Amino acid sequence: MIKPHPRICCALNVLALLLSVLYVSGCVSPSPGSNIPHANDPERVKAFQERIVYVANEIEKLPNYQRIPLDTPEEQEWFAGIAFQYWDNQTTREEFISTGLKRFPDHRASFETVAEKLK
Repeated sequence: MIKPHPRICCALNVLALLLSVLYVSGCVSPSPGSNIPHANDPERVKAFQERIVYVANEIEKLPNYQRIPLDTPEEQEWFAGIAFQYWDNQTTREEFISTGLKRFPDHRASFETVAEKLK
């Protein structure tokens, strides 16, 4: 089996994350009860999307970064939601990391790195 180059995998992960951000941004209707109050503010969405691209580019440079396995649309949507809430100061750094570790307990360093770069 041929494995794609790691940079291609990273680019695909960024694309998948950005697609999930479209969900958060209101390009696709958010689910009822969404906790993202600024999701329909185009300027905030654009700023968040730019920051996510920055984070993805910075993480790609880190040789020891352990990728968070956001392999399903549900996981990507979940991550985009908690990342937006942290970036938007709706949650603390500790809450962001703690929430991430509930789903991916072996990725503490990864969530800490994302938290550092997201702000």
